[in-house]
Amino acid sequence: MDTLLEFYLQLHVGATGMGSAELARLKMDAVLGALHQRNGNAV
Repeated sequence: MDTLLEFYLQLHVGATGMGSAELARLKMDAVLGALHQRNGNAV
């Protein structure tokens, strides 16, 4: 879980720092993926 959190933080910092739409999309994918894993619906 720690690595997932670090991954999310890196994406968050990158997306907000660079203002990149692509990074923002990756961030959303990471969040949705984390939520799915949390709910036991890992893809």
